[in-house]
Amino acid sequence: VFVHPNGTTLSVEPPSFTLLSSGSTSYPVDCPVAAAWESTVGRGRLIVVGSADIFSDEWLERQDNSKLCDIFFDFLLHRGMEFDPSLGRSD
Repeated sequence: VFVHPNGTTLSVEPPSFTLLSSGSTSYPVDCPVAAAWESTVGRGRLIVVGSADIFSDEWLERQDNSKLCDIFFDFLLHRGMEFDPSLGRSD
């Protein structure tokens, strides 16, 4: 569970893939709020999050935002975290 304060939804097109969605109890329902892209040449990776506040001091320790931050940086820095876009959503 994460808190996505003051954010917006994203339009995600392949080869990018959705990492987080707003869920069924949010409005708008089931819309992407975080996405990733990974280069097929080299080691480039990018994560886009629809909220600039999600990792701010005020929100970092709420819900699991701190864990989410760690997961995102592990992915970006190639520290053993991989996302499989073929699995789709798991909520």
